[in-house]
Amino acid sequence: MKLITALSLFVALATMLPGCESPPPSVPISAAAIPAAGTASEPMLRMQVDGKLWQANREIFGAVNPLGAKNSILISGSFGPNDASEQDFTMTLTGVSSPGSFSVKNAKPGGSVVQLMNLSAERTLIGGLMFDHDIQVEISQLQADPVLIAGKFAGWMQASDGSKVIISAGEFFYEE
Repeated sequence: MKLITALSLFVALATMLPGCESPPPSVPISAAAIPAAGTASEPMLRMQVDGKLWQANREIFGAVNPLGAKNSILISGSFGPNDASEQDFTMTLTGVSSPGSFSVKNAKPGGSVVQLMNLSAERTLIGGLMFDHDIQVEISQLQADPVLIAGKFAGWMQASDGSKVIISAGEFFYEE
């Protein structure tokens, strides 16, 4: 596993260990096509980043209560070639025990966090613990054993170059 992917996963998991937070009120998100449980669909993670399709083409992973972090989920994936230009996305949600609406704003250790890494030479880190973000997430399916996670998301994240990156039509599906 590449160093940047390992670092991304470590940061996401480390933010879950100190504690949990309560889910915020429901926020509507535009509809997205999520496979129904039991359809044997392939893992999927995709979104529009500033209006351009970003779709993970490998290393798509989902976990419920990873490393014993109760009421948490993790979704991650990589896009692009398996080299220094690879882009990595990680979403860690805390305080999630059932399907519903959740808000991820300006992450703090122990809380929910969303980050995108290596979008370009100028935008090496987007969101995460270092930069503001406001992502609304709708979890439609959630099961721990076997793992089943499905949902959609949208919002914005600040990038390392100071720009605001718009995330729309985000959706994910992971089933063991």
